[in-house]
Amino acid sequence: MRPEDQLPSPPAAGEFPSSRTATHAEPERYKPPPTPVPDGSSWRVLALVAAVTIGCLVMVVVLGYVLLNVVTTSCTVGFAGTDLNITVEGGGGGPSCDQAVAKVGDQTGIGSAYRTSATGTLMCRYKLPDGLTYTVRDRGALKVYGNAACAALQSKTAEAKKAADMPDPEGPLAVTKSSNQVRRQ
Repeated sequence: MRPEDQLPSPPAAGEFPSSRTATHAEPERYKPPPTPVPDGSSWRVLALVAAVTIGCLVMVVVLGYVLLNVVTTSCTVGFAGTDLNITVEGGGGGPSCDQAVAKVGDQTGIGSAYRTSATGTLMCRYKLPDGLTYTVRDRGALKVYGNAACAALQSKTAEAKKAADMPDPEGPLAVTKSSNQVRRQ
């Protein structure tokens, strides 16, 4: 028998068959990829993420504030001892509504405001330069308080202010004492 025809002997314990043959190379061991070395730019990425996050939070707060002030709110306030009530509509929520009605009460000499529902005859409705719309209602025969509130509101409109600044084209009025007649000067 020739040596080429003989079968190879089994490998010994702990020995790989490839190590016995010259035609096969030993397999390479697994090597993990090299760990990237920080180049100092990682703090820039972190700063960018923080800036974007803070910017988004600021936008949410600003947007929320704007939406709360733009949303139309209304309240109706009555005045003690009268049938007068004034409804205020506009942005800014309940506190500005109460403050706006209190101003009208101070101008007309009516005091002691309280929240109520809208009742009575519609007397007037004015949108003032502050962006709020005032609706005055009153009951009774004379509606004295309603007329006073309407006059106070009308004097605050942009048209009334413009008219007050314009001179009378026919000249000032004069009253003669002897005859109590009004004549142009």
